[in-house]
Amino acid sequence: MDIGKPVSFFCKIYANPPCSNVVWKKYEDGQYTTIQIDCKDCSQTENFTSHLKLDTFMESDSGYYLCYATNIVGTSKSKCISLSERTYAPIIKVDVDDNYCFKKIDEDVSIPYTIYANPPCTSVLWKQKNEDGNIKKIYPREIAFYQRKKITGSFALVKLTERQSGYYVCVATNKEGTTESRCVYLYVTKPDNAEDDVFSSDEENSTVGTLPYTGRRPRYYSCPSNFTIDYQPSKRRRRRLS
Repeated sequence: MDIGKPVSFFCKIYANPPCSNVVWKKYEDGQYTTIQIDCKDCSQTENFTSHLKLDTFMESDSGYYLCYATNIVGTSKSKCISLSERTYAPIIKVDVDDNYCFKKIDEDVSIPYTIYANPPCTSVLWKQKNEDGNIKKIYPREIAFYQRKKITGSFALVKLTERQSGYYVCVATNKEGTTESRCVYLYVTKPDNAEDDVFSSDEENSTVGTLPYTGRRPRYYSCPSNFTIDYQPSKRRRRRLS
C-alpha cells in the first residue's frame, strides 16, 4: 500500500441470531488493539457487512487486521488481513532538458536528481561513459548510505575539462533491485576566447565547402545519437610566395 492513500476492508458476516457486536482489531508486536466497534447495525440482520476505512494510510498503520463477530452462541474471527507499505525498486528522475548539457572548459556543472525508493537505497552512484566507450564510476561526496525513501540531490562537477565530455547515468540500488536513470550527455567546449580551429580539404575528398567570412562566430548544434563523422580534416596548406 502507498503512503497517503486511502484503504478499505470489509467483512461479510452470517449469524443466527444476529450479532450483538462486530469488532475490528489490529495485531502488531504481540498485542491486539481495538480499531472499530459496530453494535447497532449488526443486530438488525442475520447477514451483515462490516467496513473498516482508513482515510490516509500511514507507516504506523502497517500490521495484521482481524474482524471479530459475537452473538449469544459465541464469538468468531475472520482470516488475518496483512497491511503493509508497498516496496519497489528505486525510481530516478533527472532534471535536464532534452538529455543534453552544454558547458565550457573550466566551468562547473550541476545535474539535479530525485530518487524514490522503498526500502531506502543502499547505494547511489553516477557512471560516465566517454567517447572512447570506457565506463567510469563516480562517487560524489554527498552520496553515502541513505535512510530516506526520497533523496533529492545534485550531481556536481567543477572545473570541467574536455575529457569529461560523455554520457552520464545515475544508478541507485535497494533490496528490491537496481535502477538506472536516463542518460545525460555532457558536452564540454572551448571558451569563447579560444582560437577557432581552421579546417580545409581537397574538393575531391570532401563534401565540406567553405563559407564567406561574416565576422560572426559559427554556432554549433548537437547531432543525433546515431550520427557518425568519418571526415577527418587535413592541415591547411601554406602557399609559397614567389
